[in-house]
Amino acid sequence: MKIVELGRDRYAKSLENYIDCVEFVPLQRSTALQTIGWIEACRLVHKLPRDVGVLVKSNFETGNWKLDLATRLWFRHYITIEHTEPPLMPPRTSRRYLGGFLRGVGLWWFRMFIPRWARSIGPHLLVTVSEAVRRRLIDVYRFPGRKVVTVYGGIDTTKFTPNIEFRRSQRAAWGIREDTLVFGTVGRLHEAKGYSLAIELFASLVRRMPDRDMRLVFVGEGPLEAKLKAAAAASGFGDRIIFENFTNQTWRVYPAFDLFVMPSTTEALGLALLEAMACGCPPIAMGVGGIPEVITDPNTGWLVPEKDRERFFAAMINAAQSTPKRLAEMGRRARERVMANFDVKLVFARLADLIEFGADGQRSVSRSRIDKMVGVRR
Repeated sequence: MKIVELGRDRYAKSLENYIDCVEFVPLQRSTALQTIGWIEACRLVHKLPRDVGVLVKSNFETGNWKLDLATRLWFRHYITIEHTEPPLMPPRTSRRYLGGFLRGVGLWWFRMFIPRWARSIGPHLLVTVSEAVRRRLIDVYRFPGRKVVTVYGGIDTTKFTPNIEFRRSQRAAWGIREDTLVFGTVGRLHEAKGYSLAIELFASLVRRMPDRDMRLVFVGEGPLEAKLKAAAAASGFGDRIIFENFTNQTWRVYPAFDLFVMPSTTEALGLALLEAMACGCPPIAMGVGGIPEVITDPNTGWLVPEKDRERFFAAMINAAQSTPKRLAEMGRRARERVMANFDVKLVFARLADLIEFGADGQRSVSRSRIDKMVGVRR
């Protein structure tokens, strides 16, 4: 197997100690991947063996239709994996002429829509990490449903697991007692994560329950860091809000949380959510993107309607009033949910089936065969 790195060495560095049967192929490009031209796209893929090509997309705009077409023509089988929720299209509007009597066609809208729709043409199969992403591609961008299949993202549940030693050591590092109620989150400090709301609601919770010893912990880095720290200080409870730098060993962090908060405005699935639940941490999360596909039972956590700040605050109050026994039971059920549906061995086996089916020379896969391979029941 070859992993192609287009100008970056992220995979080689992160996997060098784990995989000895993979060749990392660095390919330099002269332009951004989103603006790559036909000739350069052909030049890149022609350096690879003509077998199965898998484009792992960090976001919907990764690459373009020219790269898709070049890859489709070169490989026997071409699969793309969509890890993020595609943006919604803006309302279609157009100018009016002759005093409003004639309406234009709205060319600006088609110039935005057509290149995105064209991303459905190249791949033989498109894999999404949640049904929410799949429905967005089909409903908004008119991707053919027969080519789009969901294979959930997965995590290593043997690594992400409750661990009392990690809990004690991490809390000691933060100066937090065992009986302190800790709300925590792990992720990039970005506007889409809704962390400003988390600070605001946590401050309100402390005012409402002044005798309850509570902390809010952020683990991560990002462009919103300075703003969030300023908001924490301005809330009057900056001493109860902790900011921790990014770590690539997050499985040591989650056990220190009592509750995981995810007030995001967009999430394709939420791997951090899965990691926290696998560590026995009940979540409080906005029901955006694929999150409702994870939190399907109120006994595993609190699923809040999208943008409903009042319900999110009510969930935080409910959690703070819960007994340690109730939270522990919810954490146990949350872990069981992840182990049964999102364990990396389970979901990656399904993904491998799709890839290997293409390696056998099959250029197309029937919908019923796809459903059977990924475990869909209709």
